[in-house]
Amino acid sequence: RRPTGRFTVSEQRLEGEFRFVNARLITHSEEVAFYGGNEREREVIDSSFTRLIKLIRESQQFRFAMGVVDKQIAAYLATSLGFSLMARAFMDPANTHIANANLSE
Repeated sequence: RRPTGRFTVSEQRLEGEFRFVNARLITHSEEVAFYGGNEREREVIDSSFTRLIKLIRESQQFRFAMGVVDKQIAAYLATSLGFSLMARAFMDPANTHIANANLSE
């Protein structure tokens, strides 16, 4: 499905961004500590992580909702439609063969 693909692409992009920010901090940790940039780096990492978590939550909620809808349609709607189509011949009062039948037939 199209929205699921978009979620996956966005999730991979944000994961890559978070990994990059984390690796950059690890690489330059001495300079960050020396110049007192820890609060700024924390804001950058927290912002990247928050965007990633928000997207993952939206993605999981969408996938759960689609799973519920798909299960309901597949299980109940299709079954109800099948039963109603099959029962139509038996419930039709204009069907003389079944209307005149008794229990032994």
